[in-house]
Amino acid sequence: MPMLFPPRFNFRSVFRAILAAVLLIPLAGVSVAGADGVSRAGKLASGHEDAVITVKAVTRISIMVGGKEVSKTEDAVETPATIIDPSGLAVLSSSRIDPSKLYKQIIDKLKSGQEQAKFEVQTTISDIKMLTPGGGELPAKLVMRDKDMDLAFVKPAKAPARPMPWLDLSDSSKPGMLSRVVILTRLGKPAGYIPSLSLYRVEAVIKKPSVFYVTDQNIMQGKLGAPAFTLDGKPAGIVVLRFNNVGQKISSMDRIFYGLDGFGMFPVIIPSAQVLSEAKHILSTKK
Repeated sequence: MPMLFPPRFNFRSVFRAILAAVLLIPLAGVSVAGADGVSRAGKLASGHEDAVITVKAVTRISIMVGGKEVSKTEDAVETPATIIDPSGLAVLSSSRIDPSKLYKQIIDKLKSGQEQAKFEVQTTISDIKMLTPGGGELPAKLVMRDKDMDLAFVKPAKAPARPMPWLDLSDSSKPGMLSRVVILTRLGKPAGYIPSLSLYRVEAVIKKPSVFYVTDQNIMQGKLGAPAFTLDGKPAGIVVLRFNNVGQKISSMDRIFYGLDGFGMFPVIIPSAQVLSEAKHILSTKK
């Protein structure tokens, strides 16, 4: 009987090669298209790099137990901030300059009710400066905070002579599950405060009591206060720390496997519309 295939012919290998070719041809197209979309989004986001600045502040923290001060520290803090108005009004994460809510949340998860009542954190924020992309420093002042939303707003102590670069949050977009977002921030002093872009996916959308977009937890590293953009180049919102104190204690295993989430806090993107809603009083009364 004649052989249909040579003795060394490996039908399984050929079948795999054909299957791979069939599957990878369309996937290659998707990959290239996706890369083009990300590249385009990166360019659009980079166009707003002058609106993303670094804010410096001195934070004094006093820890009180039973009315007695047991610890007192003073830290020079640097954090990203996003200018949202030509007047120089900038939004940042309140936790970065005032960690009192963060400290209190951790203690609430670790201590008993009696110990919680004795514990208090007091903070004082001073010497605020806005570092401009050109290398200048503008003395600034804190004009409003919303600790529940983890938002703080600062603006130049003296009105700037000319409009500052800003990001228009009113022209925004709403990402969905698994949508890709680009975070535009600035690196720290060792890197010369240069702009930095990173790519994430929206892993969940919180809808109640307010809308928040959840991504990977490492978005917290150097990105609190930075803007997030969808691939069409429109701002989706600002990266902040979300607090959700549901009351339960956490075990030592929770601390290992859940990280900050085990303490009832996690980084999220707060929608642009919510940020503008928080800032509307400042924006409506500015001179």
